[in-house]
Amino acid sequence: MLGQHIIVDFYGVNRDLLDDNEALAAIMQEAVAASGAHYLGHKFEPQSCSGVILIADSHLAWHTWPEHGFISLDYYTYSGGNVDGVRALDVIQER
Repeated sequence: MLGQHIIVDFYGVNRDLLDDNEALAAIMQEAVAASGAHYLGHKFEPQSCSGVILIADSHLAWHTWPEHGFISLDYYTYSGGNVDGVRALDVIQER
């Protein structure tokens, strides 16, 4: 396996969390670390809580719609199987 691309939608998420950039960034950084990827940084876009964590192995991106309790995630890695994207999603879902 050369890479893994996981696209996930979570419904019924706490609306306050979906509008808290700092909390979301902390959760995403924890998820990236749990997956075995190497965190480099993050950047937020001005609309709602959209964010990207750039990792050495590619990216984790999210977009939220707090009014619907909805978050959409896109986690892509190309580390040859050394990163466990499913573990990252487990951490995000737990939080």
